[in-house]
Amino acid sequence: MRISLAASDVSQDFETAVELGYEWGIRDFELRHVFLKRVPDISDEEELRIIQTIKEYNVNITAISPGLFKIPLIPQKLKNHLEVRLPASFRLAEKLKTNMIIVMGVLKRKGERREEVIPKVVDILQKASKRAQKAGIILALENEDDCWVATGKETAEIVKMVDSPAFKVNWDPGNAFGFDEDPYPEGYNHVKDYIVNVHIKDAVIDNKTNLKEYVVLGEGKVGWYSQVKALKNNGYEGCLSLEPHISPRVKGAYRGYQWLKEAMEKMKED
Repeated sequence: MRISLAASDVSQDFETAVELGYEWGIRDFELRHVFLKRVPDISDEEELRIIQTIKEYNVNITAISPGLFKIPLIPQKLKNHLEVRLPASFRLAEKLKTNMIIVMGVLKRKGERREEVIPKVVDILQKASKRAQKAGIILALENEDDCWVATGKETAEIVKMVDSPAFKVNWDPGNAFGFDEDPYPEGYNHVKDYIVNVHIKDAVIDNKTNLKEYVVLGEGKVGWYSQVKALKNNGYEGCLSLEPHISPRVKGAYRGYQWLKEAMEKMKED
């Protein structure tokens, strides 16, 4: 397993994020928002700046996250993502030498019924997966709080229904936290055979508001030590991508990196 960094969780300036991460010892980066835009919506000049930074620091882009299908179930919007944003993401991934694109499971809307929506979600993801397979790309489905794919169980169900070698899981226990299902071990056991990338952030439920609040890694209730140890024991060899979602960004990310690095060292002794 390697520790990677979601660059925009440190800085929207890609070179700044890489410079900081590189000093900490990180060589793998995930690209989502950059220069106040979401990939692939960047100019040729900005794309060149990213490529130059990658070459200068000799680092890797492990995945890009264009927000694909993080939209309501509206046919015209879905068509745009499938026919415009998806091919543009393929092109950017190729230029950045990564074969992984993170996708979402369509935003929920009030009044929609799961049994009516899920077949439509599966249909659009199957179409995307067929195109990804032809392009040599892996689509990694991220479980997200406000999407139809929030828990481990829901994520595994969709992956099985899509049934494509190009469709896997970007597991985010922090996003899964706060539902009826415990992210670990319950949620993890549903998705463990499909995971190709892991997002790492910690959280608690605020006693006053009953809402989820993100905190420094290791200080929350997600159960990260047990989760990472299970990944290790199950032979997971992908990235653990830090995306702390807290402020101050740099300090929060660095503290998370230190905790994770120390935890992984401790596991060697267990």
